Amino acid sequence: MNSNTRTNVISCFSGFQVPLVISVIEQNRLLSIVALMALKQLLITSLVLCYLIQYVACFCNVTCTTDYMTSLNCSCSGTVPSSPILLEAECRDFDGQVNDSCEITPSQSWCIIQPEDFYMYISSDTTCTARVKHTGKEDKMKTDDSTDWKLYQLVKPQHPVNVQVTENIDSYNITWQMDENTYLDKLFMYRVRIRTKHYLKDPVYYPVREDRRYQVLNNLTLQPGTDYVANVQASVNPVSNYQGPWSEWSSTVEWRTTEGDDKFWWQWPVLLTIVPCLILCCLCYLFKILWPKRLHLMNYSPSPEDFFKPLYHTYGGDFKVKIQAKLK
Repeated sequence: MNSNTRTNVISCFSGFQVPLVISVIEQNRLLSIVALMALKQLLITSLVLCYLIQYVACFCNVTCTTDYMTSLNCSCSGTVPSSPILLEAECRDFDGQVNDSCEITPSQSWCIIQPEDFYMYISSDTTCTARVKHTGKEDKMKTDDSTDWKLYQLVKPQHPVNVQVTENIDSYNITWQMDENTYLDKLFMYRVRIRTKHYLKDPVYYPVREDRRYQVLNNLTLQPGTDYVANVQASVNPVSNYQGPWSEWSSTVEWRTTEGDDKFWWQWPVLLTIVPCLILCCLCYLFKILWPKRLHLMNYSPSPEDFFKPLYHTYGGDFKVKIQAKLK
């Protein structure tokens, strides 16, 4: 047996051992076939996996909210799409319908739809439908994903604007404004978030359950000499039958509370004003009580009846008769 062959012994069913001679070339050929089969299997698995990933990436669960004035804000939850997808929305009531579309991209999973004359179709009876349109060649066999909802059930207001802080004698007043909305006027509620500037403590939330666009913070609830930031959220009040999530947070406003030693700087002007007023009021009160008595004493003439009752009654108060009688 030459050096190019190798003897392998295999067992047969009969129990005999039969030498099997396989050349090195044939053995390498078998190894190549096995490697090619493994590579083919791996390639098939990769293609199937890529197809599944592409299919899942095209799946989009659409959710839309409205500012109940001019627009719809639609987002695609779930897996981020691998390519841009077209999202169409249609809103209708008894008088007609309006529709428009926007595009969701891999870098942004939401888009805003602003149908023309949208405000004309806003009512409690308005129903909307959002639909994902599959336009790619690989998506021709897929059905369009869609969702329906009542417009008043997903109202997300615009965030508050023009947030300001005003310092008073013993408090801070946070105020804000809302963009005009004729359909939701006086139907908002709010949430004010107060934090230290460097977020050293957990934020404190102040609910405002009515359409009151200010919140008063007492000085005692804040630390002196500390930087604070505040912002505000808005939502529709559930008592109005509207429903929906909170708006985005407004832009923040910053302020610094006065130092502990400076908290009572305002007391001196107040005291200098109040004390003289109190003194003047006391003097006026005493003058009002004592002056009439003084006038009464100055104008008082005593009656002789209290001192000479018998003579007064005998002569009728005329003492001249008594004196003349004695002189005679």
